[in-house]
Amino acid sequence: MITEILVHTPLYVWAMLAFFVYRGLAARRDRDVPVPSLFILPAVLVVMGLQGISVHYGFTIAPLATWIAVAALGAALGARTLGTKAVGVGAKGILMRGSWFPLVLVLAVFLTKYSTEVLIAIRPDIMLAPEATLGVCALYGGLTGFFLGRLGRALSIYRSLSRAGERTVLAA
Repeated sequence: MITEILVHTPLYVWAMLAFFVYRGLAARRDRDVPVPSLFILPAVLVVMGLQGISVHYGFTIAPLATWIAVAALGAALGARTLGTKAVGVGAKGILMRGSWFPLVLVLAVFLTKYSTEVLIAIRPDIMLAPEATLGVCALYGGLTGFFLGRLGRALSIYRSLSRAGERTVLAA
């Protein structure tokens, strides 16, 4: 059964996994990132989450409200996980300290989306039940919100450091 699932997985899914792993591995090293680049991954996650909701559950009140509410909670939690020492002002933009945490998060997002799609294909009767619908929307929202919260916190720290005229040098 696992072989069947893997064989029938579209190629673009593996490309998305490669993208997520690439971004996650890049985040494990200290790096100087142009500000617009920080928006790529959260934007992809927002699109993936909303696409998953619209395709399987439709843009109805309960799924969207769940996604938005849990995204707000995830954003608050995500903002709290990024300390002030994790962000600095670099030559190109935001200086980000390396961490394995983003890799874990992107893999969690991928596995959530992948397993949801597989389970909907195998057992739509269970996965399209109201409880499962709200659970999936909550997972999508929470993970997306977490990334958005970390992005917002990074931008806030960067903005305050930029106003103060501080330059950060990360030790090797």
